[in-house]
Amino acid sequence: MQILKFNLVEILIAVFIIAIGVTGVMGLMPVGLNSARDSRAENYASFAANQFIAWFKRQADNNWSSYVSSIPITHSAIAENDAPTQISGTNIYWKTSEPQFYVIRQKSGTSDSIKDFEAAVRIWRENPLNVGFVTPSGQTKLASLDVTKAARICVEISWPLVKTHTAREKKYFIVDLYKP
Repeated sequence: MQILKFNLVEILIAVFIIAIGVTGVMGLMPVGLNSARDSRAENYASFAANQFIAWFKRQADNNWSSYVSSIPITHSAIAENDAPTQISGTNIYWKTSEPQFYVIRQKSGTSDSIKDFEAAVRIWRENPLNVGFVTPSGQTKLASLDVTKAARICVEISWPLVKTHTAREKKYFIVDLYKP
């Protein structure tokens, strides 16, 4: 029986082919990591928006005129250097100089220096709301509701806070609130 041997050229070609394959796989690693990071940030943004809207709705239910009527109808630029104040019992921080700006911080553990996610929240309202209804005779009509009864609240979540507002990722959410 004859033993087959490989010569040095064949071994070098095999190593070269393996090196090209490994380099290609390693080149895809940063793309995958960036994609995972962006996906995690979008999930945090959706969670933060849901949490903020639920908190705001509770506050509006308790005192409609203080929370809904005070929100501006137009949205303005965010003050980048304004330090927010924490709202007791929440991870929501309020920019006291401008009531339409908030900051949401998500963190794991007890350390204040390590944050999983930190986003700016900007809210504004749109008026009036048009509500469609059907009359007893079957006609469809539109009625406008003023801010004393209903409001459309627009929420912008932008992250990461270390970037300027124009350079951040942004997601927009809209919710219609009705006075209880």
